[in-house]
Formats: sequence, C-alpha cells, structure tokens
Amino acid sequence: MYNTRTHTNCNCLQDNKHDIKNLITLVNINQLFSPLTQETSYNNSDTMADSDELFSLHQDFFTGNFESVSKTGLDEYSAESKPYALSYKIRSLLKLGQGSSVLPLIQSSSFSQDEKFTQAFTEYVKFYQTGSESPILENLIANSKEQWYVQQVGSLYLVALNHTEEAIKLLHNHTNSLESVLYLISLYIASGRLDLAEKELNVAANYSQDSIIYNIAEALVNSVKNGEQLRGVLYFYEELGHQYPSLTTKLGHFIINLQLKQFEEAEVTLAELQEMGVSSDADLISNEITLASLKGDQAKVDELREQLASINPDHKLLVDYQEKIQLFGEISEKYASHIQA
Repeated sequence: MYNTRTHTNCNCLQDNKHDIKNLITLVNINQLFSPLTQETSYNNSDTMADSDELFSLHQDFFTGNFESVSKTGLDEYSAESKPYALSYKIRSLLKLGQGSSVLPLIQSSSFSQDEKFTQAFTEYVKFYQTGSESPILENLIANSKEQWYVQQVGSLYLVALNHTEEAIKLLHNHTNSLESVLYLISLYIASGRLDLAEKELNVAANYSQDSIIYNIAEALVNSVKNGEQLRGVLYFYEELGHQYPSLTTKLGHFIINLQLKQFEEAEVTLAELQEMGVSSDADLISNEITLASLKGDQAKVDELREQLASINPDHKLLVDYQEKIQLFGEISEKYASHIQA
C-alpha cells in the first residue's frame, strides 16, 4: 500500500507558475485512460486509439464536450474501436458527476468477461469516487504493466497518490499511444522538465497524423516556452473555442491571454464563459483570482478566494496562499523576538 496525502478528486498536476499549472489542468488527469479490446491486441501498437473512426469522439472529448461524449452509443463503433469509445464515455460521465451509472456500465459491457480489464476500470472508478487505495489496482500495476489500460489507469492512480515518478515509469511502457504521450508531457512540465517533454513530443511527431491529442500536447509545450510560440498557442485555443466552445477550450484561451498580459481580451473570454453558465468551476475561479491580482484589485481577489474555498478548499492556489501566510508569520515572529531581545 502507498502512503499518501488526502486524495482530492485527482486534480494533482502542479507547477510553480499558476497559469501554466491551470493550462496543464486542461489535460485533466481524470480523463486519461483508454483500454484495448481483445487480449491478443494488448501488447501491440496503441495506434488503434487514434483511428479515423474515433476522430469525432476525440474532438469532442479532448475539447471538453463531455455531454456529447456521454451520449455516445457504443454500437456505432467497430469491435476494435468500441472499447475506446467506452473509455471516453466512462470518463465523460465521471466529469459530469454521473458516477453512479459508471460501474453498471462497466459490468454490463461486452468486455466484462476480461477480468483484468474489468478490474482496472472498476478499481479506478472506486478510487476516483472515494479516494481509498486499491490493492487490486496496485497488483495490476506491478504485474500487468504491459497492458495499455493498466498503464493509463495505473498512472492516474499513482499521480493522485503523489507518486509521479512511478507514474512516468509506468507510462513509458506504452507503444505509440498519443494519450500516454500527452500525459507524460503534462507530468514532465509539471515537474519542471521541459527538455524531456520536448523529447516525448518530437518522438510522437513521427506517428501523430495531425491528431488533436498531439496538437494539444504541442500547445502545452509551447505555452511553457513562452516567446513568439505563445502567440501560436493563443490562436490554437481561439480556433478551438470557436469550433468547440466549452469550458476547456475557453479556459485555455483565457489562460494564454493572461500569460500574454492581454487583460482586456482575457475579460472578454471570461464574459463568454459566464454567458455559457460556467461560474462555479474551481480552475476558472483560480484564474479569475490571477487576473484580479495582476490588475491590483485586492477586494476582488479576496472575494474570489472565499468563493474558491467554498468549492474546493484544497485547491493548489489556496494551499500555496496559506503556506505563504504561514511562512510570513514565522518570519515576522522570528524577527519580532530579535527586536524585543
């Protein structure tokens, strides 16, 4: 069993730069697992996940249109593509807070006869919902790491338990899986290893076939590089926001505008999000705090902090803020004692 901090809904990617951290959050580790179908296929190339048949599903899922994905009919897909469609459907239901329907869906699927497949999904969903560690999933990670669905589900589990290096090691068992590459890049950037993120991206370019997953990974790397490439990332998210309007795409556009210090443009995007009825998302609020702070509006910052605390008291921004307050208090107390002496 792993010793861990409190599990907080798997939003565990961290970075020193708040805006970059939240761009990484757009990748959202809660979304990143994809199973294969037949036992004979598990050890082969993962490129089936990027087939043309799944193109529309990829576009919807990775742009955050989870409502559309959740309504996906599995019978629409071939036997080879169906398990991927199932995985996107499961993750979308979790994102929409409809977790009660997920376990019955797994058990009733045509893949339920595969014990490892069913165990991996079932144990991860239970962990996602409760935060309780899973010896069964840990056993799969240790003994079935060659299975692609174990790599994906297991890496999510490990990251949620703050075992990033173990997750990276597990993910490196993949074979041409763009989802694994996207996740690896996110983890490398979150831990300050841009060089390794770029290396993963360069290798994936050989088989990416202009996939949206690769494009998001490339945008993520370029957003960290800053400079002229950041403008290209802005246009990328702007285009996605027009074609696939969602919290994910609009928030990406908002964050890049913050990085470019284009506050008026950021406020326009914020208004668009509010018109969409998005106002209580923790990552959106945390970025509103960043905007208010950059503009010097302390009253707004305080108001938004209270709002964020009511939604997610363990949010990284609030944790960092409390740590800074505590550090300042300790320093002040130390110097006060010297002055009194």
